[in-house]
Amino acid sequence: MTRVAPSRRALLSALASSAALALPAVAQQRSSEAASWPSRPVRLVVPFPAGGGTDIHARIVARKLSEKFGQPFVVDNRSGANGRIGYDQVAKAAPDGHTLVMGTGGLTILPSLYSDLTFDPMADLLPISTVVRIQNVMILHPSIPATTLAEFIAHARAHPGRIDYATTGPGNPPHLASALLISMTGIEMNHVPFVGDTPALTNLIGGHVQMFISPMAGAMPHIRDGRVRPIAVSARRRAVALPEIPTFEEAGLPGYDVASWFGVLGPARLPRAIAERLNAALVEIVAMPDVRADFIAAGSDPASCTIEEFQALMRENFTNFARIIETSGARRQD
Repeated sequence: MTRVAPSRRALLSALASSAALALPAVAQQRSSEAASWPSRPVRLVVPFPAGGGTDIHARIVARKLSEKFGQPFVVDNRSGANGRIGYDQVAKAAPDGHTLVMGTGGLTILPSLYSDLTFDPMADLLPISTVVRIQNVMILHPSIPATTLAEFIAHARAHPGRIDYATTGPGNPPHLASALLISMTGIEMNHVPFVGDTPALTNLIGGHVQMFISPMAGAMPHIRDGRVRPIAVSARRRAVALPEIPTFEEAGLPGYDVASWFGVLGPARLPRAIAERLNAALVEIVAMPDVRADFIAAGSDPASCTIEEFQALMRENFTNFARIIETSGARRQD
């Protein structure tokens, strides 16, 4: 008896039927993965030292996530190489939701600054939600005889090359903020990079450097106790925590704008169901009155968002920071 080969249409129909049967099973598996997550402690990597702005916000968020999910969310400080060490670990971690990172806007600067990145911030990490939008604040050691931006610029021009300014490393927002100030005013200062907010602030307070455009969270305690003098904030609107301090624009530099954010990201292949569950938790946490109060006290503006909004923000930041790098003259690192 001659066997008749099935038609191409019949084969396609059979394959389609098999796929249709498989889809509910896949959806059920993904739903089960999300429901059982987290099944063990979650590591929340902070790619900067303890005590800085990123660390402060990460610990507030980790505490609330631990309470919500009944598993420890452990902050793990993995500083070095301008944040690249911590980001690289998360980009290459198992995408099961048990390794996350509290990132900053500086993440979107890295592709424009380093030619030897071991990961692609835009392709290897999944943005889940921001938790705050942040400003930097220009602070001075009390030995500098200036209480306004105009006075500081005049002092710097009268003493070219005599002022040392701190940053949290080449290419991070504090560095770009300082480089943009230099390019817009023509003043001459010496760049002294540190590995994070805490050592930069320690050296400023100790008088080893005289100026630091610092993330507000780390600077606020020292502003309150009078050990440093705030001059201007870096975004186009005043900070909620320092309403009396003008923006750089208001202080005489039109067009000056260097704002940033802190937010939670995971490995790029993190299952969507887990990412959405974590996003919903972060939106809920950021809206809590006690969390909002803690963020505002740290000098930040509470701000959550959808996964898609965070992705769009990162793309926008990438473009804007690349422009600032070009405008400011900050050099690409090899």
